[in-house]
Amino acid sequence: MCESYQGCDSTINLNLLILDPQAVVGPYNDIGCGADSIITLDGSGSSQAGEVAGYAGTTSYSWTGPGIITPADSAIIQVNAPGQYCLTVTHERQGVTCSDTECVDVIENIQFPNAPDIAIDASTPCAGGGNTFTADNPTGPGVTQYTWTNSNGDPITVTSGAPGDTIQIDWSGTGTTQVCVTPENDCGVGPTSCIDVTISEAPATPQIAGVDSLCSGTTHTFSVTNPDAGPNPTYSWSATGGASITGSGPSVDVDFTGVAVGDYQVCVTMANDCGDASNCFDVNVNDVPEPPAFQPNQPTDLCDSDPSLQTYCIDPVLRADTYTWTTPNGTFTVTNTCWDVDWTGLTGGTVCVTADNECGSTAPICLDVVIDDGPTAALDGTVDFCSGDPNPVSLTITLTGQAPWTVDYTIDGTPQTPLVINSSPFDLQTNTPGAYVLTNVSDPTGCPGTVSGQGTVVENALPTAQLSGGGDICQGSGDVVPLTIDLTGAAPWTVEWLVDGTPQAPLNVNASPFTLNIPEAQAGQITLGTVTDANGCQNSGAGTAQVIVNDAPQVSNVQVSCNATATAYRVTFTISGGDPASYSVTPFSGSFDVSGTVFTSDSIPQGLGYSFVVSDANDCNPVTVSDPQVDCPCNTLVGDMGSALIEECGEGPVTAPYDDASQFLDPDDELLFALHEGAGNTLVNVLAWNDAPTFSFDPATMQYGTTYYISAVVGNQVVPGVIDLNDRCLQVAVGTPVVFYEIPGAVLDGSQAI
Repeated sequence: MCESYQGCDSTINLNLLILDPQAVVGPYNDIGCGADSIITLDGSGSSQAGEVAGYAGTTSYSWTGPGIITPADSAIIQVNAPGQYCLTVTHERQGVTCSDTECVDVIENIQFPNAPDIAIDASTPCAGGGNTFTADNPTGPGVTQYTWTNSNGDPITVTSGAPGDTIQIDWSGTGTTQVCVTPENDCGVGPTSCIDVTISEAPATPQIAGVDSLCSGTTHTFSVTNPDAGPNPTYSWSATGGASITGSGPSVDVDFTGVAVGDYQVCVTMANDCGDASNCFDVNVNDVPEPPAFQPNQPTDLCDSDPSLQTYCIDPVLRADTYTWTTPNGTFTVTNTCWDVDWTGLTGGTVCVTADNECGSTAPICLDVVIDDGPTAALDGTVDFCSGDPNPVSLTITLTGQAPWTVDYTIDGTPQTPLVINSSPFDLQTNTPGAYVLTNVSDPTGCPGTVSGQGTVVENALPTAQLSGGGDICQGSGDVVPLTIDLTGAAPWTVEWLVDGTPQAPLNVNASPFTLNIPEAQAGQITLGTVTDANGCQNSGAGTAQVIVNDAPQVSNVQVSCNATATAYRVTFTISGGDPASYSVTPFSGSFDVSGTVFTSDSIPQGLGYSFVVSDANDCNPVTVSDPQVDCPCNTLVGDMGSALIEECGEGPVTAPYDDASQFLDPDDELLFALHEGAGNTLVNVLAWNDAPTFSFDPATMQYGTTYYISAVVGNQVVPGVIDLNDRCLQVAVGTPVVFYEIPGAVLDGSQAI
């Protein structure tokens, strides 16, 4: 319902036409490529304005959008661009309009071709040939045109119609090229596809690597060294001379076992899809040299007198390049067929040689070389034998070399019968004296011999020994009697001797004459037995000697007798043994008894010694009877003094008791008494002497209250009343103690009247 412009809202009667526009856009396609790049938008299906009471309405169209290429007020339009397109449909009647709008989105759907597949025919690309290539897009948008390229520039021939999916390329060279194809359709160009194509050619002449000089029986590898064999290569190998081939491909092992020495070929044919080529490799087959052989008369047996440098030769050997000489000097590989060996200082050895080449060495051939020392014979030393000895002596000959030897010799320059000797050392037995000289020696080697040395055989005279002398020995004296032995022969000697027929220890004598000292124990008749000298020669000794032992005087029962006063003594002793008729005493101061065997000396003062030598006419061990000092014993004895203290007031005299029961006086002794100060049996500071034990106090020499002693004294009388105090027999009795006291006194002086 529409209101009037007047705004009446009253009820009126009208002819009412309802305007209800409905904009409708029919189905449409997406924008594509080529013919599909323009699409139609159809709005003719929109509602039309109706008619009421004879009054018809009008319908108008209006399009908006980015790619309208036909009038925009048509119900149907064409567009060529994607985007939003809107249709507005307007109904109008009598100035009244009603509109409706519908919008649609048009999209662009552009599809380029996919990358094509490229197929090549089955033949191998080879220079000078050609190949067919086909492009195919089995899925995706269709293709209207294929564009082909070839990177190496070889011409491309399209062999099919549109879209040019098949081509032919003829190859002018080799190498790798890239064949590419680009698809196109109405939308444009699709992605390019490429394949790499390797253009091969027939193989080049094969270059074979291997050993051109080899040895029969060995296996070697032969290889093709040019690696570009092309596609699907094959190798076909062969060898002449009967060699066998192991393996296949560009490298094989060829075994030349059993192939004879000579020149051969190892060949190969190398083929691929583009063709083939062949080549051969020249091979020289060698073998170890022929066995060598020494030339005749090689120096194998040498003498030490031969030159030390010797040459050894072999004949030249087929196929030998070098020769290896093994000698005591070392091992040497050289081209020489002769070689020098220095045998200095050697006794022999082995010389060996092999023939060598690249195929190896022959087994060695050897020579055993022996260097024989020339024989030698040496004679040295001196031997002797005793005159008359039937047994021969031996001279030793020492030999070197090989037995048997023949030795020539002379005695004192006279040639002798040659000796044939089978072993060394050899004893030449002889009893012919003289100088033996070797003059030649030979042995089976034939090498010159050398002799040396000289031997001497001496005939020794028999030794002699003559004994002489004799004499007496004093028994017990230790003396000896010298006997003389005169000897001849070679010193030293061994002399056997006897005493009264009893053998004694043999004498070892170094010089002649020899003195044999006979002691008392071996006295008797001395004789000689066998004498042997340094030469071992023996003979009987001669001569006899007599040694007598004399008895010596003996002294016994020596006595000394003192006189009564012990002032002198006499010596008496008895002599026995020896020669009684000729006893003697020196000095002879005394006398023998009637038997002539007891000697008594004259009186000798006591205190002196004595010395007497007793002997006889034989003067065997004189006996000395002596004493350096003889002291006659003292007989003097003193009696005993009383021991009780005597005390006296005043000057005395006092008398000490003396007991003479033990008293003994020699004829020259005297008894006196002494007053002295000593308490023992020694006189000390004698104050007075008396012939009786009575003494008085002497104020001049004594003091009151002091103890003095009265002793009896016995000794030799000098004069009456005087005793020799130096008498060795002086006797002093232990004194009786005595003390004198002073008598007290009083003096009254003055007078007094009462």
